[in-house]
Amino acid sequence: MKDSLMNTNHTSSQKPLEELEQNLKSLQGLKLPPEAQAMLEDALQSLEDAKEEQAQFVSTVSHELRIPMTSIMGYTDLLRQGAMGHVNENQLNFLNVIRENAGHMSKLIANLSDIYKIKSGRLHLEPEAISIFDAVQNGLELAKKSLNGQNPEFVVRVAEDLPLVQADPKRAAQMIQCLLENAVLYSPERQPVIVEALRDENFVRLKVIDQGIGIQLEDQPHIFSQFFRSEVEPVREHKGWGLSLCLVKSLTEASGGQVGYETEPGAGSTFWVSLPLS
Repeated sequence: MKDSLMNTNHTSSQKPLEELEQNLKSLQGLKLPPEAQAMLEDALQSLEDAKEEQAQFVSTVSHELRIPMTSIMGYTDLLRQGAMGHVNENQLNFLNVIRENAGHMSKLIANLSDIYKIKSGRLHLEPEAISIFDAVQNGLELAKKSLNGQNPEFVVRVAEDLPLVQADPKRAAQMIQCLLENAVLYSPERQPVIVEALRDENFVRLKVIDQGIGIQLEDQPHIFSQFFRSEVEPVREHKGWGLSLCLVKSLTEASGGQVGYETEPGAGSTFWVSLPLS
């Protein structure tokens, strides 16, 4: 399998705003005439202002959407439980579709909000010494709840006596949840998803291994990019927005860790995160 460490300077996978920022910052080390230096500083400040406005817009929209989505899911759950009277089979099927899609939309809003909070430095992490074994158990629990009745097989090979890592427990579980859901989404039925962890120098590396479709060569530089989804048919058959892996990368790096993958097209993928020892 090809092993790739995510390189945050890989511009081919970046959005225009990020690429522009990188290009401008690359000029800072040059000795420029005073007028050009002033123009560069103005451009960088304008870029920071644009990023702040973008983050503020996403934050406001996410907040405004989250409230009605919560109401839709809550009232749908009450209707499914028969709170307003008997629900026949056809009505229940319709309500299940509404609940499932409202859940997908709510998750999209939450993930997008988290990504922009990280980018703007607004996401508050509370790192502490945590057990990677406990984080995996919590991530498994979250993934199983969100898989809407699916019953995938997870094989966990994580020792309880691994060294503690320094991470926010809630966000560590969220990273693992995203990786597990991604693995299940692109895995054949009845094929287990394997979770492993081992010490790697000053980190603990967690691996989520699937036997799915793998990642096409042309898609690999973009796999952690926001909103990226492959054009290959097996990917397009599934719902998705291309945010989960971007969120994993953002959360891992905000925690002082690294993220990467190994893949072979048609033979599965292994996504990994390395979190620093406590």
